[in-house]
Amino acid sequence: DTCGIIEFIFMLMGTGYMLSYNALITPIDYYSNEYPHYSSDIMYYIVPIHRAFLFLSLLLMLTPCFTYNNNHVQHHGNIQASSKSSNNSRISWHLLITIPFMVIFMALSMYPFFPQYIKTIDQSIYFMILLIICSFCGFFAGIIQTAITSFCNYLPSRYMKASISGQAMAGIIVCVIKIITKCINESNYKFTGKIYFVIGGLFNALCAILFIGANNTKFVRYYMDKSLNSKNEKT
Repeated sequence: DTCGIIEFIFMLMGTGYMLSYNALITPIDYYSNEYPHYSSDIMYYIVPIHRAFLFLSLLLMLTPCFTYNNNHVQHHGNIQASSKSSNNSRISWHLLITIPFMVIFMALSMYPFFPQYIKTIDQSIYFMILLIICSFCGFFAGIIQTAITSFCNYLPSRYMKASISGQAMAGIIVCVIKIITKCINESNYKFTGKIYFVIGGLFNALCAILFIGANNTKFVRYYMDKSLNSKNEKT
């Protein structure tokens, strides 16, 4: 990783799983127009629900992810099986990282289009959809956060630092997206809201694609196989 591309990808993934939270709490003007009856206290719904499901997923995922390598070695107890084990490991990481990123992408991207395609939807139902999306984003963000932290344990320490430092960029990127959408058309909040949430969703889709690419590089495969072989030698 001489050019630091893999490190940059992990920094973007750290940004990605925090971006959904920042994307949901930032567009106050959009919420005030869509939910005039809830606009004064909407953050009292969004923040606790997102944080609660994030905490729930962390509790559910913490033990499985960090004990994954030990269980993996127990099922593949010889060095000759390392290639097959590595392939199974990559499939499992896609379930923990790639798919959750894509779920967040679909949730954020579809949210502003519900009133357009469901004509009978009223404000209370649309508000419930928002809360459901908050719960989805919180839950899957927790899965991604735990899985990426566990995945980085296979790599040198600077990749863990990159994913953590990427979290700090999420708020900045969301603010930039918000400014850009405001500059496009400040008066049409529905149109700018669609652009805003679609861009936020696409960022998560980008993270999923980048992880697929990074996970299949020789650099990552080397460290994954090296870790597996060292565990096998100890057993």
